[in-house]
Amino acid sequence: MLKPTSNSSHQSFQIRRNGAAPQAASTTPSEETPAAPSDSLDIGSIKTEPTAAVADSRPTIVEGEVLVKTKASLFKSDQDSLLESLGATVKERFEFPEELFKSFDGEVLRLQLPDGLTTKDALKRLAGDPRVQYAVPNEILYLDEMEAGAPEQGQGQAPDDSSGHMPNDLDPKLWGLHNRGQDRGTVDADIDAPEAWAKTTGSNNVVVAVIDTGVDYNHPDLVDNMWTNPGEIPGDGIDNDGNGVIDDVHGYNAYADDGDPMDGHSHGTHCAGTIAGQGNNGQGVAGVAWDAQIMAVKIFDDSGKTSSDAILRGITYAAKNGARITSNSWGGGQKNDLIKEAFEKSSAFHVMAAGNNGRNVDRRENYPSGYEMSNSISVAATDRNDRLANFSNYGQQEVDIAAPGVQTYSTIPDGRYGFKSGTSMATPHVSGAAVLMVANEPDITNEELKQRLMNGADKLSSLRGKVASGGRLNIANSLEKDNIAPGDIRDLAARAESAGSIGVSFLATGDDGYEGKANSYEVRVSEQPIQTLEQFLAATPYDLGKPVIAGEREEFRLAVAPSTEERTMHVAVRAFDNLSNASPFAGSEVTVPAAQLAFEDSIEVDTQGWTTEGTWGIETTQGKAVFSDSPGELSPNEANQSITSPVIDLSTFKSSALMFDTSYKLEEEFDQVHLEVASVPAEGEEAEWAEVKAYTGSADPKHEVVDLSGYDGQKVQFRFRLTTDRSYTEDGFNFDNVRVLGQKTA
Repeated sequence: MLKPTSNSSHQSFQIRRNGAAPQAASTTPSEETPAAPSDSLDIGSIKTEPTAAVADSRPTIVEGEVLVKTKASLFKSDQDSLLESLGATVKERFEFPEELFKSFDGEVLRLQLPDGLTTKDALKRLAGDPRVQYAVPNEILYLDEMEAGAPEQGQGQAPDDSSGHMPNDLDPKLWGLHNRGQDRGTVDADIDAPEAWAKTTGSNNVVVAVIDTGVDYNHPDLVDNMWTNPGEIPGDGIDNDGNGVIDDVHGYNAYADDGDPMDGHSHGTHCAGTIAGQGNNGQGVAGVAWDAQIMAVKIFDDSGKTSSDAILRGITYAAKNGARITSNSWGGGQKNDLIKEAFEKSSAFHVMAAGNNGRNVDRRENYPSGYEMSNSISVAATDRNDRLANFSNYGQQEVDIAAPGVQTYSTIPDGRYGFKSGTSMATPHVSGAAVLMVANEPDITNEELKQRLMNGADKLSSLRGKVASGGRLNIANSLEKDNIAPGDIRDLAARAESAGSIGVSFLATGDDGYEGKANSYEVRVSEQPIQTLEQFLAATPYDLGKPVIAGEREEFRLAVAPSTEERTMHVAVRAFDNLSNASPFAGSEVTVPAAQLAFEDSIEVDTQGWTTEGTWGIETTQGKAVFSDSPGELSPNEANQSITSPVIDLSTFKSSALMFDTSYKLEEEFDQVHLEVASVPAEGEEAEWAEVKAYTGSADPKHEVVDLSGYDGQKVQFRFRLTTDRSYTEDGFNFDNVRVLGQKTA
């Protein structure tokens, strides 16, 4: 039975400076020992608040500096008076040519403040200054590392060459490109790279800037795809093209402000290999795009440290030297209007990691992926079974698409290869896909590029309500141009099978009109009429199986929340093709019979009949008694404790469902409440508990319905089991008004 699913976007480079030799974000580049390249590290998130071990020792801003954007057409005398009022000097001037940065008016300055004037005080004084558009601190940012083990070995099916255009270096470990079930993966949980390569493998006319820790431009799988500055003569120690950087042959070190973007860390090289590792060269790996120009833009030092001014230099260098796409596998820090405007007004298309905090970024944003821009796309990570990675940030408004990002195999420095995990690894899959799109359609706009990538995504129930597209990247779909929607859903009929089950049937439509097969269905159910698209989208969604050939009959059963009253329910269905073109929806209605109560507890007095462990008990909230994992307190640390219901007799029930009200506030991912169900065991045996749902993060008061039809005809119990880690806890989990309903069979 189908259950409801969650409802829940080549000019010269010049930096003018006052004074002698330019310097990086700190007075000198970091002298920390560079991190050794690793086969397992991912550093996709940036923290401005360091980890506890070093929280008191690492600064979060360059004290004594501010970044200022002046008002447009500010007279020199006004700028001089601004500097004089602060006693500041200009340490750096950034240029944003209008032909590359649309409508970027005003001037961006990095100011050195005088002794005695703090950054905080300077920002307060600049906040109300009529000569200033905005001012921000020069943040210092640190890469947040995470571990990624080798893939679990299993009996899966090895890749074959049965579809698309297969290179001779498509290593089976590249499951994100071609998943045939290897290492216990799910067949076709991939981006359909071979099918895309049948259309294009990229182009050496497309420049993609990897804004990261640099790139090993001598790596044998990258060397032939590295961007080469046409105006620079290697090794002569002269700024031949007059762009302010000496010997920037393959890119730019924006942190140290020199022409050598060699990667001493490994993160940027790993991303570059996924984007455009050379394909079909008989060695190593194939990137998503076999052919491209990889511009290395190094914004971090080799210990994983950067600053706002280095980021700005990196963005401007990429744009001024012809990057059509930028890949940004980093994120964190505070909202920065300057960095946002530099990205937003650049002519490039920016691919950005959603972050590795495992949180809903609709509630607490991640930057720069959270900036609302038509020329950027935010990327979450999925695993080899098409599940959202447990570390990945998500958000239906703030995150656009998902891509493979767990145990990703790619290039690392010194001609080596290794695994990494993170939204950092998902991002280059989308960056490489963007290269293929531009190679195939050189005139595609940024807006079209974003929409096509999102529309072509494979829609997954695991991503509904988690990312805006509802899907994982499928580049073969996105390369296809098709505006023809599936035909209308025909002969739709709904019938009540029980108090908790509706049968739905209709004739299958096709991919284009009534030809072929549609890609997916969307069915929604409501107790309110469904006559408009707005009403359709407000109804409860369900996942249906894959469509059959046009004209064949489809039959599905939908589990609905039972009610003690007979009611009329409305069903509507529409079909999608592989590019998210949608048919009109068709509707039907059905009378669903009343259900009967098998169990009810409004939890008004005590815990009688319930078995409690640890701190579970009754809490009074706004005059109402509820069950809580920790009445009047925060959830306990290192908990594994449960509250178990009385025995519930479902021996004469079908289409059973558990219903309750809940609200909760738990540390996202690390603290969870597991809803588990077990059949009552025979005397002397232990119950076998099965998890039916888990709760983490936070939720305002809501009504939950959980299908128990798998336990029809049995005596059962359910329990809520709290598990927490050894650190930070929050208010916890409450539930109330518990009912189990179903339809009596005798």
